[in-house]
Amino acid sequence: MFLNYKDGTIKPTASENIENAFAIVENYFKLLLCYSSGRMGNTKQALQLITYELGDVTGAIDFCKEHNDQELWEDLIDYSIDKPCMYIDKCRRTFVDIK
Repeated sequence: MFLNYKDGTIKPTASENIENAFAIVENYFKLLLCYSSGRMGNTKQALQLITYELGDVTGAIDFCKEHNDQELWEDLIDYSIDKPCMYIDKCRRTFVDIK
């Protein structure tokens, strides 16, 4: 895949299909939104993007550890109630590490 910096277009190379190229670009922009939201102080929005858009359990836990914010941990717990299978083992290990 290549990016044309002059006109801002992104085009897949001949060996890539457009669906793969789209998935790569979409994921990149989601990561960029998460990073930007966190840097601007919108940590709750960043955590929502990490959990709901990216489905990154480890990233969400690391984000909460990094910011050490009780509300973020509560938001993460609320999300884990909806998706318990994704979080049970990782949260157990994390809470042991925090103690």
